[in-house]
Amino acid sequence: MENSQFVFHLEKLIKAGLVAKTETGYTLTDIGKEYANKIDTDIVRIARPAKVTTILCAVRTKDNEREFLVYKRLKNPFYGCMGFPTEKPKWGETLKETAKRGLKEEANLSGRPELFAIRHYLVYSQQQELLEDKIMHAFMFLGPIGEVKGNIEGDYEWVKERDLKEKVKPQLEEFQEVYEAFIEFDGRVTFKEQKVITSKF
Repeated sequence: MENSQFVFHLEKLIKAGLVAKTETGYTLTDIGKEYANKIDTDIVRIARPAKVTTILCAVRTKDNEREFLVYKRLKNPFYGCMGFPTEKPKWGETLKETAKRGLKEEANLSGRPELFAIRHYLVYSQQQELLEDKIMHAFMFLGPIGEVKGNIEGDYEWVKERDLKEKVKPQLEEFQEVYEAFIEFDGRVTFKEQKVITSKF
């Protein structure tokens, strides 16, 4: 690379905050190191990581019957599908904090989150194209407090356990498996990985 071209790119990196000039030369800044950490050196490209998210499994007892909070997605992907709400973590946030914040922001409920399952789903189209790679951390909220309110991203409602199969459809791909993990929870967090083929994306 010609010297003028090198200087041009170096100045761009400095302006972007990725490189800093020192007494002895140049070095990556902390931001630059984190950016470099995302590069897949085999293909010299920013790696595409799996999506990390939380599943919010809120449960209450009303009139001696157990009810689950479910929602209908009003955004893509999986528009119109029903299941447990989810929330993505913000930078620097613990997953437990994410779940607690998500339940409040998404459904106006407050409660104590307890992790009960971790699932890694590889979601494929019927043509075998990988659509999603997601690691989901399922948290239960027993007896959350508040009045359920929906938002532009989803409609929320309490559904009696005996009515889940009839009312929750079309289901989000992970719903049934996560529900069963909740039912079978014995105090030990379970982990599973599976490939799912969908036509609902």
